[in-house]
Amino acid sequence: TCKRERLIPTFAHVRLANPHLRKTQVIQQCAQNILQGELKYKKRLLTQSYRHSSRLFNMLKDSIPQNIIFNRLISIRDEIISKQVKKFEERHDHKLAKLRYYNVKKAMEQSHRNSMILSSLPNNNRNDNNTQENDLKTITNLSQRKLTIDEENALKHGLHHVFPTDKFDNSRFVCNMEHFYAKLINLHTDYRHYERKDSQQQIKHKLTSTQLNVAGELRSIANSFRKKAELEMTINNQQYKQIKQTLRSLANDTNIIITRPDKGRGVVIMDKGEYISKMETLLEDQTKFKRIYDDPTIPNEDRLIRLLLRLQKEGFITNEEFRMAKPIGSRPARLYGLPKLHKPNENYPLRPVMSAIKTVGYGLGRMLKNRLSHLRTSPYVIKDSFDFLNKIKSSKNVDKILVSFDVASLFTNVPLTYTIDFVLEQMYPTCSKSCLKLPKTKQCRKCKQNVDFRTLLEEATSKTHFTFNNKMYVQHNGVAMGAPLAPVIADIFMSHLETTLMDKLTQSGVCEWYRYV
Repeated sequence: TCKRERLIPTFAHVRLANPHLRKTQVIQQCAQNILQGELKYKKRLLTQSYRHSSRLFNMLKDSIPQNIIFNRLISIRDEIISKQVKKFEERHDHKLAKLRYYNVKKAMEQSHRNSMILSSLPNNNRNDNNTQENDLKTITNLSQRKLTIDEENALKHGLHHVFPTDKFDNSRFVCNMEHFYAKLINLHTDYRHYERKDSQQQIKHKLTSTQLNVAGELRSIANSFRKKAELEMTINNQQYKQIKQTLRSLANDTNIIITRPDKGRGVVIMDKGEYISKMETLLEDQTKFKRIYDDPTIPNEDRLIRLLLRLQKEGFITNEEFRMAKPIGSRPARLYGLPKLHKPNENYPLRPVMSAIKTVGYGLGRMLKNRLSHLRTSPYVIKDSFDFLNKIKSSKNVDKILVSFDVASLFTNVPLTYTIDFVLEQMYPTCSKSCLKLPKTKQCRKCKQNVDFRTLLEEATSKTHFTFNNKMYVQHNGVAMGAPLAPVIADIFMSHLETTLMDKLTQSGVCEWYRYV
């Protein structure tokens, strides 16, 4: 019960000099390990007690004839056991009730502290009433189309809802039932895999009459279950048929776009004209995007494969990294926008997101992400909101003012060339600029690797092309949200910026600084 409900008994509590460390992951894991060890010990002790009890019972049967005296002794034993069981159950129920009350009390105290922290934020950092109303609604209709009740009911399940299947998988059901029965009677063939068996060869098993009777009962139960399941699926299919038709009608409407919000879950409906207009306004920024008229997918893929083959031959990348980074069957990325419902005063701007799966540099970005992960470490990064609350609770600056900042369009505003230069300085600190300017045949080994690594970073970031509204673009500055390397590049740049400016921030009166990307 403690393990299922995540209750920590008193004996598993760890006594610490610093009470703020009780909620840390290490202490919680330690308490779980103590509980798991106690459960294993009690289980072993229970097994030993059961065996000892069985031996005593057999000795009693051999010593006393099975008559009235024996039956009376058994009844006395059962009465004693029932009294002890009732006594232990009452004691443990009382202990469990205290532990549950303690957990509920701590959760209420945590909720009260969180509400106090949120209430202390300035008014201009809170969402207005319109945003709160939008957060409470599953569907946000920003289009000119008025939804019917049936359409709202169809959309309220969300974009991730999956309807149950309307067809019963009879083959898999029969296979699972046969496998279950074979396991039940410990029946197995001499073949490890059935594909090794000749298709014309028949395997015969000799079953006892009891096993055959059980098989017949199991077959009858399975047939009954199958009929009920098929009936249930038919009823569900009739119920969902109208919903599916409504969803198809919405999907076929070319005047609207159905998407999800930038933050949280839900359904957002926009006019397609307004959606395209907002996205093309973002793409008109020539400092970040450039329109192209030819699809460079195949030339880029061939060039990257030749580069990876050379680097693999030189030993700069491993065989595993080559397989991860090698593009196969690449295609252009797809750009789409997510409306920012938390900014109604700005007419719900769109956040551009790129679906980079199967692009030329997708695998390369994943490979480089592993190589650059050590540059992301920073003492100012927090994992999530719970980590932030823990840091605030242990802070000594409770009398100070809490201020929050938001980087406008962080990914697209990252200075890509500057960040790549900084990454190479950290990766190859011994390379001099004079050596890098020499012809490649005269460069040292580290400088050659510096040049090759720069080429890989540029291939994974600045040469990503994408399509939107049947037009093709390339992003030559910043990193695209959705690319595997985007969070890494943004994190490295922000860590470098914080390290550079932290002295000035401290002199300006900043006591503590935390960041979340």
